[in-house]
Amino acid sequence: MKVRKAVRCELVGLTRRKRELLNREYDNFQHYLRTGEDKGVYSATKQQGKRTYRKIDPEKEYPLVIRKDLMDIRKTDNKLATYWARIPVRGVRGGVKVALAHQPFNFEEWEVCGSKLVRTEDGEFYLHVTVEKEGELKKEYSSIMAVDVGARWAAVSGHGTVAA
Repeated sequence: MKVRKAVRCELVGLTRRKRELLNREYDNFQHYLRTGEDKGVYSATKQQGKRTYRKIDPEKEYPLVIRKDLMDIRKTDNKLATYWARIPVRGVRGGVKVALAHQPFNFEEWEVCGSKLVRTEDGEFYLHVTVEKEGELKKEYSSIMAVDVGARWAAVSGHGTVAA
């Protein structure tokens, strides 16, 4: 069975140029989704955006969708970050190389399935990377039905037995 997981990575150490390129691509993608007019968006990002977002709310911002085959995450010996990603941007050959900060995670053990670049209200960028691998889900808590903390008893399980 394939197990999927999403890893939320913050883009750290962005230079002014990289931030400008990402903001331009993100803003142009939003414009393209709302109007259909291309002001300069990477072609594969446009295609994936059309497939992913069928109905567009003009008041909402949508994450930039990065296809699996374009997502390149590599481990480095860099002091800033262990993992770096290349984000495809129109007009920049090879894309923009960015440092990723995330919870401890080993990308080498998982297959990258795709990503979404999200911009927060304060202008920070996060890359949500979907990964998968063969494995089994842990069923540690499968025997617990429910626990009701009531006023009369300390705890009552779903089976009707009293727990102290």
